Amino acid sequence: MKNYVFIFAILIGFFYTSYLGAQVTIGLGEEPEKGALLQIKERENISDSTRNAYRGLGLPRVILSDKNQLYPMFLLDPDNPLSTSANNDYNNAAKKEVEDKKHTGLIVYNLVEDVENGLCKGLNQWNGREWTCFETRKGQSIFTIADCSNDIKVYGGYSNGESLSSSNFLTINVTVTKAGAYSITATATDPANDNEYFFITSGEFLSTGTFSLVIPGMGTPKDPQVDQFTVSINGVRENGSNPACTFSITVADSSIRPNYTLRCNTTKAFGVLKLNTELDPTNYIEVYLDVPVASYGATYDIKTDVVDGVYYKASGILSASMVLQPIKLMGFGTPTSTGKKTVTISTNSESNSATCKAFIDVALTPKKILTLGTYSGVYGYAFSGSPSNGLGLSQSAKLIKTAANFGLLENSIVKVENIIVNDDNIGDYTPTAAQLKTELDAMPAVVILGVYYTPDDASCQHFVDYLAKGGVLLAFLEFGGSELINQTIFGNKSITSTTINAGGAVYALPYNNDEILNGPFGDIRGKQWGEDATATRAFSNIPAGSIISYSTGDDMTQTATANTDKLTMFRHTSLNYLYCGDGGFNSGYSDFIYRYAYPFRVDESNNNKPIPRAAYGRGTTYNVYNSVLTANAIAWGLKKAQEREDETKQP
Repeated sequence: MKNYVFIFAILIGFFYTSYLGAQVTIGLGEEPEKGALLQIKERENISDSTRNAYRGLGLPRVILSDKNQLYPMFLLDPDNPLSTSANNDYNNAAKKEVEDKKHTGLIVYNLVEDVENGLCKGLNQWNGREWTCFETRKGQSIFTIADCSNDIKVYGGYSNGESLSSSNFLTINVTVTKAGAYSITATATDPANDNEYFFITSGEFLSTGTFSLVIPGMGTPKDPQVDQFTVSINGVRENGSNPACTFSITVADSSIRPNYTLRCNTTKAFGVLKLNTELDPTNYIEVYLDVPVASYGATYDIKTDVVDGVYYKASGILSASMVLQPIKLMGFGTPTSTGKKTVTISTNSESNSATCKAFIDVALTPKKILTLGTYSGVYGYAFSGSPSNGLGLSQSAKLIKTAANFGLLENSIVKVENIIVNDDNIGDYTPTAAQLKTELDAMPAVVILGVYYTPDDASCQHFVDYLAKGGVLLAFLEFGGSELINQTIFGNKSITSTTINAGGAVYALPYNNDEILNGPFGDIRGKQWGEDATATRAFSNIPAGSIISYSTGDDMTQTATANTDKLTMFRHTSLNYLYCGDGGFNSGYSDFIYRYAYPFRVDESNNNKPIPRAAYGRGTTYNVYNSVLTANAIAWGLKKAQEREDETKQP
C-alpha cells in the first residue's frame, strides 16, 4: 500500500509542479534518461537496454463505440457505452472540433473488437480525427490507392429493400509497399446517413506490387438515395499520407420495375483476349438499350454466360441517356482456350426475355513459321523479309508481317500474339537434312516450302515425322523433289508427275466448304488461282481416298479442256499437308503486273489485305486469288498448331 501511495504522490507532483520542464522517474529516486519526460522503472543503476522492471503499465480499459467520436469520454452517460448522447463539452460541431484536436495522442485499451465500425481490440490512439489501432498488428501490410477516381469500381445493381448478393462488390487497385495482413472497408462517409450496407474484406499480401482487390458488399439498402462512402485501409480512414478515398452509389427505387430491350444488332465486343491472361478494363461488350420512360430509375442487370473461363456483366440505373450511349459489360475471368467464342447476353428485364449473342476472340499463342526455298533475291517469294533487289518487302512478307492481318490489334483478322518467321532472319534458308531435323523437332507451327527447295530422301522422311506429330506443311513445289516428297508422305512409289501448261495458266477452285477455301481472309470457293511464270507440276496416282482435290490440270485460259485427270493442288485428309504444283504461287510485287507472272497480290493501301490479282492469264484473263488462299492456309495452319499445342499440354 505504501508503494502505491508513493507512486501516486510522485505522479501528483509531476503533473502539478510549477516547474514544467522537470523530468521524473517513477519507482526509484534516480534521474530519468535525458530524452524521457516520464520514466517508470523498478531496478536501480540500469542505464543500457537490459531489463529495468518486473511489472508493466496498466492503461485505462474502455469500450469504444464510435470510430469518429471521443466516446465514452464525452458521453452524457459514460457507463452506457452504447449510448450516443454527448455531454455539454462535446454536444455540437464546434465543441467537438476543439476537443478532438486537444485530445490528439490519447491512449486507451479497447475491450471490444468492432470490425463493422473499424475499431480494434487492444491499444487504440486518438489521432485528432478518429481512433486507430495503437499497435501495428503482426505482419500488417502497408498499401495505398494510387488514383481514387479511377482505381475504385462499383459493380452490381442497388435497390432499396433488396439484399446485396455476390454481384454487388467493389474492385480497388492498390499498391503494396510492405507485404502482410490487410483489411479494407467502405462505409458511409457520415454515419448519420448510413443506409445499412457496406463493403469489407481482409486477407494477406504475400508480396509487394500492384493488386486488384475484390471487396464484397453486405447488407440491405434501406432508402433510394445517393450514398457517399469512405474507404478505410487497415482500419484507418487515410490513404497513406493523403485523405481517404471516397465514392458514391445510387440506390434505385425498387418500386420502379425494369422494362427494357437490347438492340442486338448493335452489340459489339472490344479488346483482345489472351490465353491464361486475366481480362482487364479494355475487354468489354457494348450494348444499346431501348428504355421506356416508366422504367427510368429502375435497376438493370445484364450479363453473359461463362464461356471457357470468361464472362461479362454490368448493372446500374436505367435512364434516357441509354438510347444514345452504350452500356459497357465489363469482362471478367481468364480464358482457358484460344479461338472465336460466342457468349449469350441475358437481362433482368421484365418485358423482354430475348437474348443477344456477342463474339469474342482469344488470340493464338506466339507461333513460329519456317520457310524454305522461298528465294528472296528477285521474285518476291520470301515470307521472311526484305529481298535484295531494292523493291522493298515482298508482298508475301507484307501479308504475314502486318498486324492487321496476323496480330493483336482490335482489327486483326487472325488474332495471334506474335509470329516469328525463320527466327527473324532475313534471306534464304536451305538447311541440310540434319539441320532440318533439328528445326522440325522443335515443331514450328507451320512450314512453307517454295520453288527453290529440293528435298532429299532423308529430308522427306523428316517431313513425314513432323506431320505425324501434328505439324503443318504447305508445299509450293514444281521442280526436283516434288515427286519424292509426295511419294514419301503418301507411302506410294507409284505416284507420278509431269509438268503441264505454262506461266499465266489459271485453274478453277472447287466449292469445298473448308477453312482454306472459305476462311477468315475470304470465301474463294468457285474462284481461281494463277500459275507463276513457268509450267505447273501435275500429279497422277494420288490415292483418291487420301486427299481432297483443290484443282485439276485444266487451264481455264485455253479453249480446249485438258489434263482433268491430273491434280495440281490437293490436301491430305488426315495429315496437315497442302500441296500446290506451282513453286511461285506466292510471288508478287505491286509494281509487277504481267499477265503471266506474279499472281500474288495484297492491297498496300489497306493494311496489306490479300486481294485478287486482276486480269491474269495467258489467254482469257481472270481474277486469281493466290494471296487469299495462302492467307487462309496460314490461318488454318496456325489454328491446327494451336490445337496440337493444347492437346500436348493436357494432363
